[in-house]
Amino acid sequence: MLIFAYGDAMHEWRGRWRRAALGAATAFAVLAGSPALAARIDPQVVNGRDPEPGEIRALVSVQGGSLSCGGTLVDALHVVTAAHCVVDSQGAALDPTRVRVGWSSTTSRPVPNLATVDVAVHPQYSPVTFANDIAVLTLATPIPGATPMLVANAPRSATALSKGQPVKSAGFGYISVQGPASNRVLIADLVVLPDRVCASRTIPYQVDGIDFYGFGNQINIADAVCAIGVVSGTTNIIDTCQGDSGGPLYAGVGVSARLVGVVSVGDGCAGFRDNGEEMPRKRPGVYARTSSALDWLASEGVDMSDTSLAPPVITSATPHGLGIEVKATAGSTTRVDLITFTATPVSPTARPGTCASVVQSGGASCHIEGLAVGETYEVTAVATAGDLVSVPSSPVTVTIAGKPGTPRIREAYILGESRVQFVVVPGSSADPGTQTTVACVPRAPAKAAVDAVSGPVVDGEAVLRLEFGYRYTCRAITTNAMGSSRSRPVTVAI
Repeated sequence: MLIFAYGDAMHEWRGRWRRAALGAATAFAVLAGSPALAARIDPQVVNGRDPEPGEIRALVSVQGGSLSCGGTLVDALHVVTAAHCVVDSQGAALDPTRVRVGWSSTTSRPVPNLATVDVAVHPQYSPVTFANDIAVLTLATPIPGATPMLVANAPRSATALSKGQPVKSAGFGYISVQGPASNRVLIADLVVLPDRVCASRTIPYQVDGIDFYGFGNQINIADAVCAIGVVSGTTNIIDTCQGDSGGPLYAGVGVSARLVGVVSVGDGCAGFRDNGEEMPRKRPGVYARTSSALDWLASEGVDMSDTSLAPPVITSATPHGLGIEVKATAGSTTRVDLITFTATPVSPTARPGTCASVVQSGGASCHIEGLAVGETYEVTAVATAGDLVSVPSSPVTVTIAGKPGTPRIREAYILGESRVQFVVVPGSSADPGTQTTVACVPRAPAKAAVDAVSGPVVDGEAVLRLEFGYRYTCRAITTNAMGSSRSRPVTVAI
């Protein structure tokens, strides 16, 4: 986190960068700490808590130049951190060889030892105002055992960052405004302040009995959000501090946790100035919104699975009676909960039909019922994962069969040995379950003494063995789920 430090009653900023190259001309001060690690200590002023088992396994440490920061692993090879952690004195991205990443499977502070191959700073980042304080690091290799935290989609982020919502941050930064740094990860349980408060210096917002004030026009709420916490029943303020820069602001728990912000700037830490004096007006921490950078993050190759859900793929759509049997596979590597199928009629007079199925083993199937005889439908599928809904899949056209058309026996040939070959034009039908047979019944007076004979039509032909010396009445019969149709009779004498 960067620290805003109010120098006097006129609220002029004074810098707290650890790098002398930035000097006092810089508007804000970094909450990025020195690379040196402190001995094990307990939380004090910042009032962070120990994480629950497995609560935060995406937090990494980032060492860029002379600054030590946090970061969030958002997929196998990408870390989101603060831009101010990985830029030089001119605000340009550091050479990747100067940036290293560390991760620990425990709550202990890791030693940075993973190489980066690319450092990308948000193109609208300002080293003066710290607007768009976001950067992406590309790792040379994945981190074994680490669990990434996906970047939240825009609707989820908007909900998570609405006023009064609980959010969390995590880091290895200072446990008081003057340090020292923590040697294990601490969690900050925070509350989101209203945007109008964050963008004002005079409007208070109360959290557990303490009034907090914003930063006026020094904060652009389009790309930043304010959050702070208070230990229940006390006046102890929960806040991120130096060394926490670049770490996550997140909502949700476990695998459902989503990154909604990046630790960026603040005014002192937890209600105290950087010289240790208590501030009469308490101020929140400021976090860069990831939702304002979704397109840019995607362009840098970050996995945006939470921001866009790929449509499913329909693998089969088969008419059956007055319905359609449908199957589909999930089109995204993101966990998909449900696939909903819709059959939309081509004719405006027919009604659509739907069915839905829980996804199991990557696929789903169900039966769309109550469709119209002879109607043609466009079948599409939509995937749902939590509050994410995909766009519809590519449509598949299916026609519901009516009673099949009338077949026709075009020719009949006597082959010898009492065999007769029938050439048949089957009745038309949209139902792939349609079958056509040829049935021959002996004519009187031998009808009761000689058995009827039938056989399937295969590739337009049927061969039947009839009794020698008898006459038969033969018909072609086409059948589907809706009924059957019979051809005109043909007389065959053997």
